[in-house]
Parts: sequence; C-alpha cells; structure tokens
Amino acid sequence: MLDGIASLLEKSLLVREKSSSERVRYPFVKMTHGYGAENESRYTMLETVRDYGLEQLVANGEAEMLRARHTACFVRLIDQTERSDPHPTLALILCLVDHEIHNVHAARIWAMEHDAQAALLLTAAFLRWSQSQGTYAEGAHAIAEVLALPDAAAHTVACQGPSLGAYRLMRGEVDVSKAQALVEESLVLSQELGHTKGEAQALTILGRMAHERFDDFDTAHRCFTQALALHNAGQRRRHGLCSDLSRRRRAGPGRLRAGAAAG
Repeated sequence: MLDGIASLLEKSLLVREKSSSERVRYPFVKMTHGYGAENESRYTMLETVRDYGLEQLVANGEAEMLRARHTACFVRLIDQTERSDPHPTLALILCLVDHEIHNVHAARIWAMEHDAQAALLLTAAFLRWSQSQGTYAEGAHAIAEVLALPDAAAHTVACQGPSLGAYRLMRGEVDVSKAQALVEESLVLSQELGHTKGEAQALTILGRMAHERFDDFDTAHRCFTQALALHNAGQRRRHGLCSDLSRRRRAGPGRLRAGAAAG
C-alpha cells in the first residue's frame, strides 16, 4: 500500500498536506496522536483521479463493497475514540469530524440506507460537531432523520447518542420539550442496557436542563448526585463538572431569595 501511495505521489496524482489547524481551533487539548497531531500527513486525491476511480469501481461491481468498508472504517474510528477517557474525547471527536466532514457525511448517507446502528453512531459524532459550529437546524434535521429509521428503535448503546445530542441542540433554542423527552428516553435505555457511562451522561444533562432552564434546583441536585455516584475515577472532568454544578445548585436558592428581596 505504501509503495502504491509513493508511486502516486511521484506522478503528482496525490497531494500530501500537513495540517495543524485543529491545534488552533481546539487549543485546550494537547494532541499527540491521531487527528490534530503535530505534523500529521494527509493525502488528498485529485478530483479527476477520484472520479475515474469511482467510475471503475462501479463498472467492476465493487463500489458498494468499498462504501461499506469506508463506513466501517469511520465507525471504528469514532467507536474507539468514544471508548477512550472522556477528556480529551470530545476534542478528538471534533477534530476527526472537522478533518473528515465530507467522509463522515458520505459514510452517514450510506449507513442510513444499509446499517441503522452505524448511522446512529455517525450521527451522534456529527451532532457534536454541528453544535460546535452553531448549525443547529442541520443537527435537528439529522436527529429526526436517523431516529425515523425502522431499526433505530432497537435498544442499543448506539441509539443513545442522537438522543443525548438533542440537549446540545436545545442550547441553540430548538424544541426544549422534545429535547428533554429524548434525553429521558436515553436515560431509560442506558439503565436497561446497564450502560453506566450513558446513564451518567443523561443524568448530568437532565440536571443541567433543570438548573439552567427551569431553576428546578431539587431535581438538578438529585440528578447530579446520581451522576456523581456513576462516574468513575477515570472520568475526572465530568466528575468535576457534576461537583461544580451540584455546588451551584445548593447556592442557587439563596441567590434567588436575595434577588427577590432586592427587587
């Protein structure tokens, strides 16, 4: 494979690029490997060469096999990243999707027709990126599209991602009640599957909803306390977030009373 790439480079049919833009866009994480790593080489195929290759694959009946392998590759990359420590998982997911947005779109489109579980996982990653870009309408459309798939109703961990993604869209002033319902569904699903990480994430989100949107400090405290019990020592970042929000909840009623008295 490397010899083939070298040959194409010599013939100027491939272009090698070194990208470090993710280090600027996501400076809060030091990238030492994978997407966003310093001096990472990327190979870009000339459009005419790519089009010719696709034509040959179609002519030889190999196009669908290649698309399936292409989708599987990105599902594997995202799944491996999701299984890593929560920090810097988010930054890595954002870098991966930002770097490969056209590939992620292509893989998601293929998966929508052939593999609902893969489509769910790819959509969850896309939603994180969509929220970071502020493209809430596009994200909302992606959620509705993937959750409408017949096989999306299967009780699997992959189904949880788009449901949690609704919260990120909620922060962009999309339908709050629908977003909350999706996160509650995600919580129930995670509990049924014994998916501790997903359960803790859903509880944290519900706590933030109660705190930020409804000033429901009792519900927020209950959700944060349950989430704290589920997060393990390796998830320090989320553990710290839950602790901070729980402290804010305890101080909240006092601030509200002081504000009312001042008014």
